[in-house]
Amino acid sequence: VGDFFGYSCVPGVKDPEHDPKGNNPRNLCEACIGDENDRHICANNPRERHFGEAGAL
Repeated sequence: VGDFFGYSCVPGVKDPEHDPKGNNPRNLCEACIGDENDRHICANNPRERHFGEAGAL
């Protein structure tokens, strides 16, 4: 998927349960924005503002 989308937000894509070998491309988190304090970027929970139906491609 990372080859088709150059800049996107897929919350949790770098978490160990979704990327056990650490091979998922970093660009799948580049559009993630985290919370209002710039923390929890690409987190697989509501602290990432693009979590759920608000994802970004």
